[in-house]
Amino acid sequence: MLAYLLFVLICVLICRISIRVSFYVLIIGCSVSLLLLPDTGADYGAYKDAYDNAYFTIEYPWFQTASSLTAEPAYKWYTSFFANVIPLGFSSFLMFNFLLCVLLTFYWSKLIPEWKKYIYIFWLYSLPVVFPTIFYWSPRSSISFIMIFGGFLYMLKNEKIMSVILFFCGCSIHSQYLLFSFLIIYTCFSLRLLKPNLYLAFAVCSACALAFVLRSLSEFTQVLSSMLDFMPSSATITAIMHYFEEEQGGWGYRLTSVLSIFVFPAIAWSLIKNRRFADKAVVEEFVDGYYYLYVFFCIILYGCAINIAFIDMSHLASRLGRFSDYMAMCFLFPLYIRYKFGDNMLIILLLLFCVMAPFIYKGLYANLY
Repeated sequence: MLAYLLFVLICVLICRISIRVSFYVLIIGCSVSLLLLPDTGADYGAYKDAYDNAYFTIEYPWFQTASSLTAEPAYKWYTSFFANVIPLGFSSFLMFNFLLCVLLTFYWSKLIPEWKKYIYIFWLYSLPVVFPTIFYWSPRSSISFIMIFGGFLYMLKNEKIMSVILFFCGCSIHSQYLLFSFLIIYTCFSLRLLKPNLYLAFAVCSACALAFVLRSLSEFTQVLSSMLDFMPSSATITAIMHYFEEEQGGWGYRLTSVLSIFVFPAIAWSLIKNRRFADKAVVEEFVDGYYYLYVFFCIILYGCAINIAFIDMSHLASRLGRFSDYMAMCFLFPLYIRYKFGDNMLIILLLLFCVMAPFIYKGLYANLY
């Protein structure tokens, strides 16, 4: 991870010359990193075992694995497909998976042309935490996250069918995104029906209700499991429902919850409250009136609610709030900094974040010390 961290710092410094050039360096450097980084000593070995034991059969669903990896059937099919079509080793699979995710983000960003230039920044801000987490430590979180991101963009454009398809695919690969998929659909539908002067009340009430429901969810795990029987990953969902039980939820507090509970909501609210910064362009270059901003605000508040509900259960908080945290870290925060302070500060803060990441996310950079 030390070599990866040095690459990240170089990549950020190149931003001072050109963000686009830095992005191309990112593509090359991240691909090489995935090819060369060693076993994490954690789940990496289990994912590799699933890839190495993949096989092709004439029976549906054709691509399968003999591994006992505890993961959704859709992810096992996905990794088995790559293992049979591009049999170049697990590290090569990680690289191709990363490149596919990058291509998909650029393809889906065409839905909102004004957003396309932010995709470069999105990937640059993913370097310190998001990239190593979902592409190296937990590969099934990567393509699933990107599919949920695509579904989110389609839902913003009110293209419901394609959005639901992507949500279904993303949740089938990793069921931890089920909650946020539902919340995105619920929020986008609700805000389109409400008048703008009711947006704030809706966001706050929805977040408070979510925190209350989640904290009480341990009493309804069996009912919830039966409701999700239609999912291809229903067996996996049922198996992991025990995390909602207080003795199984991963006791402990995490320092980074401060970002989710205080920092990100404050930034999201600031973008709504101050749509103009000095004489700069209105944030409407990025948004459709207040609607997009309030969708983001709701997503950030949901992440806040999840972290409050599971403030003493770090494992649950980090998993369920992952979509909110990543969108805030890679999209909303850079947007705020760029409009508030300009591109120079955008690069300076990214550099600072890269330097601080090994100390804030010690588990992620465990073998650095």
